[in-house]
Formats: sequence, C-alpha cells, structure tokens
Amino acid sequence: MLTTIAKHNPDSMLEVCSAVANLSEETYWEVKTQVLEFATAMLHQFRSHSHLLAAKDDLKSGAAKSGSPQGGDNNIASGARANGNSAAPGSTADKTVVKNSLTMCIEMIRKCFNIMAPKSV
Repeated sequence: MLTTIAKHNPDSMLEVCSAVANLSEETYWEVKTQVLEFATAMLHQFRSHSHLLAAKDDLKSGAAKSGSPQGGDNNIASGARANGNSAAPGSTADKTVVKNSLTMCIEMIRKCFNIMAPKSV
C-alpha cells in the first residue's frame, strides 16, 4: 500500500521513511520485499534530486563531463509530468528532509538485499 502511495504522492511519504526503515531490520523476507519496493519507488520518484546524495568529488567530475551536476539530465520534472503532476516531487519539500529520506532509502536497500547472497530476499 505504501509503495502505491509513494508512486502517486511521494511527498507525503517523506515522513514515513523512518518508520519503513525500521522494518528493514525484520527477518521475514516478505517484509524485506515490501521495504525494497518502497525504497525503490521513492528513489525513482525523487531521481531528479540525486545531486543531493552526490559527494563533492562526484559533482566535480560530473560537471566536468557533462556541464551539469546531474549527469546531463536536464529534464528534471519529466517523471512528474508523466504522472500528471505539475511540479517535480520534492519541489515544495525541504531539501534536507528529501536528502535524509533518500539516504534512508539507500540504507533500506543495503539492509534488505545482500549483494553477496542475491537470494537473501
């Protein structure tokens, strides 16, 4: 249910990220799967804010290659327009809140999916 809401109204899910992050500690694979789906939906919806997660060195090398810190993707609100929204997700939210939520989503993925054991979920 949260994943569906995150796909259609991601700004409202920023406050829920910490609660979902707590679920990533569960041992049941079904719960971990739902957490993974939520985290990937949030990261996908806020992909235009990826520059908030980049380190300074990443921004310098990206700017040198493409002229922009976003790797040349100048169509920031394309996902929002495709969903029928007029503004990009997170455009009205505090950038610190967005950054913290996206960082939590990345941590959820790290906790739920073990790259060394792909069948961990």
